Amino acid sequence: MKKHTILFTAFAAGALFLTAPTANAATNTVSTHATSSLIKGKTYKLRLKVPGRLTVKGSNKYTIKNVNKWNAVAYPGKTKDTKVYYLRSGNYTITTTANAKIKTSFTKLTSLRKDLDTFPIMSKEEKPKVEKIQSGQTIKGLLNMYHTYKFDTWHDYEITLDKPKKVTLDVNTMPVYHGHMSKLGVDLESLAKDFNAAYDFAPYDVSGGVRHRTFSWYVGAGSYNLSFSNLTGQYNFKLTEEDTDQIPGAVKITNIKSTDQGVQVDYTPTDHATKYGIYYNVDNNHSGYLYGNPAFFSNTTSGLIPNSSLVNGENLTTAVIGINEPYKAYGTKSAVKQFTYYRPLTSNDKTPVKPNINLDYYDDHGNDEPYISVKWNENKAVDSYEVAYRVKGTSEWKSFITGSKSKTEIDREKDFKKGTQYEVRVRALTSSLKSDWSDIKTVTITNNPA
Repeated sequence: MKKHTILFTAFAAGALFLTAPTANAATNTVSTHATSSLIKGKTYKLRLKVPGRLTVKGSNKYTIKNVNKWNAVAYPGKTKDTKVYYLRSGNYTITTTANAKIKTSFTKLTSLRKDLDTFPIMSKEEKPKVEKIQSGQTIKGLLNMYHTYKFDTWHDYEITLDKPKKVTLDVNTMPVYHGHMSKLGVDLESLAKDFNAAYDFAPYDVSGGVRHRTFSWYVGAGSYNLSFSNLTGQYNFKLTEEDTDQIPGAVKITNIKSTDQGVQVDYTPTDHATKYGIYYNVDNNHSGYLYGNPAFFSNTTSGLIPNSSLVNGENLTTAVIGINEPYKAYGTKSAVKQFTYYRPLTSNDKTPVKPNINLDYYDDHGNDEPYISVKWNENKAVDSYEVAYRVKGTSEWKSFITGSKSKTEIDREKDFKKGTQYEVRVRALTSSLKSDWSDIKTVTITNNPA
């Protein structure tokens, strides 16, 4: 195991930097820099104004807990009777199973940050950075240790592969509590203008002490985002690359069509693929990327996006990728295709009549979730509705498709300001047949959302 371990060079106990008054036994408190006598059966309080490293020299019979009664993880110091703790700011308790004398010292985490985190996240940053890294580079990270750092709960790194590779992650983790907030989440996600497929691995338990693990992805050429999350504490890792011939080749989409069951996507087979994944994104889940887990198919020529996942009239973005399941190897994606889904037209379908709509504004009583309520009479022959809206006096309409039969909401608009008027119109869709637009109705925003 020794050859696999990436050393936590900053974990060993450091010099004793801070000074503070000696602990007052009468009030059952322990200072961050003092010699204290602990009596069996008593509970002692420890207050940390900032996160940092606490070094304790003396008997090993004591236990440190936070306010949630989570045990702090003790790591070895320079001597046999020395323990080191990395702790968040807050209140802690110390208890002992036998009378003991301890000597404490403390170093602010800000003084150690550069030793613990290769790319520190600072509170003044307005958005998290994605740091570019190289294969073979050892990276240290620190997660969820600062209450004030908005982006301290995850770290993102970017690595670029010039050809298909087996990529292996060798990672060590050091949580600060036993069993709580100590499951490291790791995922590798492809980065592209129109395709963002996540290759997730389940979080694994690192409930105490340094934990070491390796696992691999087989992926095509391109840039990837490697994300670490969930852990409270420290980690370090190294990515390595190997050439491989187990990665499927590129897939080509040959046809897309609507069926009674959904959207059928036809594609060409490729070498080394044991199944195929169809990634897709629709208007109602629009983000500019194809996210999440694909629908998997063992059929080598076609797969189906079920109509239960679609709404009539939505614009669909889709791509197909070959997968070598035994190796969890993901091939090169197909070109991304656009398609508008309409339920297949039947001889009984007729152009629907235009709906009559009513509007209301719900101000949510000062919270941050106001919305415009849009209602109309239900028509069982209608598959979906297109809702268009704009600020009165502007020319451009925004629109979306809804499968709701009689109502919907317009929310999260940046122009929701007191006195602003919105215009709304709706039309009905039966398969590809569209009604005339409803009469335009107007609603007024009655408050400034929080």
